[in-house]
Amino acid sequence: MASVYRKAGASGKVSPYWQAKFAGPDGRPVSKTTELTDRKAALALAREWEKAASSARQGMLSQAASMELLDRWMQMTTGERFNVPTVEKYCQDWLEAKRNVGKTSANTLVRYEPVLERFVESLPAIGRRLPMSCVTPIDIDRFLHAEKQGGRSNTTSNFSVRLLRGVFSTARRKGVIMTNPAEAGICSLNMRRISGCHLPRTRCGRCCRWRRPSGTG
Repeated sequence: MASVYRKAGASGKVSPYWQAKFAGPDGRPVSKTTELTDRKAALALAREWEKAASSARQGMLSQAASMELLDRWMQMTTGERFNVPTVEKYCQDWLEAKRNVGKTSANTLVRYEPVLERFVESLPAIGRRLPMSCVTPIDIDRFLHAEKQGGRSNTTSNFSVRLLRGVFSTARRKGVIMTNPAEAGICSLNMRRISGCHLPRTRCGRCCRWRRPSGTG
């Protein structure tokens, strides 16, 4: 069970900062300074760290969950939040910027908006509230297949992914994210998988051999 304590330095003077003690990811005790002088706040943070360590020990600490924890810890210790927009907010801002610049036609913007709305809706509830950096290629791939399952053509589905690639490319250029998840291993729906494979349309070992339909070059 997480606890907090203050320790004395070499001079015998007790530090004003509380130390947290909790079971780490491997189950062994961990001691770490909270850099907090308020015992109640320090104990709350120690308990958060222990929960995170427990999740990691059980293999349940995903990237999205990690980002949410870090955001919460920042609020607890500094009162600030990650200066990274959520997926939903960034998509809205990107679209608004396109409108304001005026280089994109009204008809094109009409096509963009529902695609971005569908993408946000395709994310798990927690994913919509997390920073852009939490979006993974798996999220993009899931959206691509959701587009197809929704009855949209290959051309429309690929247009949706190209749009996302553009959105995330802008985010990368602005330093909001480090990598573009829409560029990582997305397979075009104009490709036909090998005969006899019943796995989802992803490049997954068995489905790594593809051939284009005849006549596409």
